[in-house]
Amino acid sequence: MERREGSRLVTSGLYTRVRNPLYSVYLVELIGFVLIAPNLVTASAFVMVLLPILYRIPWKNGCWRNVTARNTRTYRSTTKRLIPFIY
Repeated sequence: MERREGSRLVTSGLYTRVRNPLYSVYLVELIGFVLIAPNLVTASAFVMVLLPILYRIPWKNGCWRNVTARNTRTYRSTTKRLIPFIY
């Protein structure tokens, strides 16, 4: 992930509840697939997509750590990573 000059941490909209809203949407979509077609293929797809997301979240959050340390620390303490109010 590359930071550009003038980058800022977005903390409004969906980002007020979760730090990674796109990953949250992926998770909801995958759960929907598993519920619609509960079989080994969809369960495997769920795991194959979920594991890289869980691996990438700490890395992505670490990229922002040095941008504005105080703002990032506050933001991380008030929002969840993937699932609002849970994780």
